[in-house]
Amino acid sequence: MPALRPPLLDTYLQAVELLRDTSHARDYSAAEWQAALGRCGFEVRTCRTWQVRMDFPVWVARIRTPELHVAAIRALQAAASAEVRAHFAIEEDGSFMLDVVMIEAVAA
Repeated sequence: MPALRPPLLDTYLQAVELLRDTSHARDYSAAEWQAALGRCGFEVRTCRTWQVRMDFPVWVARIRTPELHVAAIRALQAAASAEVRAHFAIEEDGSFMLDVVMIEAVAA
């Protein structure tokens, strides 16, 4: 099972997601998804993780993020630690890489 997302990266991601979309609940890590599937009686057969690039202007426009929240996200990006900047590959225009997961599971 993949490791849980490090707390620093998890906290950053959840903050940015909540600012972008106030109805956001949580971005679960691969490990959290696998644990939830296990609790529901599924056996994970395959788990793949990778990153996709989020074009910042498109990403915030798609959900109509208020300008004040866009500015707050950009402030978090500007103040992000080296570890956060490296993991999410934050670009000058705010675009970044987002972790994604694909899981194949069957009833146990």
